[in-house]
Amino acid sequence: MRRTRVSSFGSVNIVAMTRLTTALNCSIVLSTVDD
Repeated sequence: MRRTRVSSFGSVNIVAMTRLTTALNCSIVLSTVDD
């Protein structure tokens, strides 16, 4: 049970990090284009 919970939480964490990184990259690109 613990292993499944930890692995699922880890994958969710990775997805959240990926989304955050993508959002940051998009905002940086947009700000650069605005300039």
